[in-house]
Amino acid sequence: MRVLLVEDHEPTLRAMAALLRQRGHEVDPFLTVDAALDADLADVALIDLHLGERSGLEVVARFASRMPCVMLTVSDEAGALVGALGLG
Repeated sequence: MRVLLVEDHEPTLRAMAALLRQRGHEVDPFLTVDAALDADLADVALIDLHLGERSGLEVVARFASRMPCVMLTVSDEAGALVGALGLG
C-alpha cells in the first residue's frame, strides 16, 4: 500500500515512515503542506492536523474526494476536529 504521510515534526515523520516501511508499505513523507499539496495520489493519506502555521485540513480538502485521508492529532480542540469531520 502506498501511504502519503504528512507530519511537520521531523523525528515523528521519520519514525512513522520507518514503521510503515517495516510493515511493507511504500511511504511518501512530507514535512510541509506545500510539499504535500504537490504530491501524487496514494492509497491512503495520514495527515497531522497541525502543521506549523498551516493546517492539515488544507491537505485533506485537496485529496479527500480522491483517496482516504486519516487525520492524526493530539489536539482536543473541538473546532479543528469538527472541521476535519466536515471534510469527510
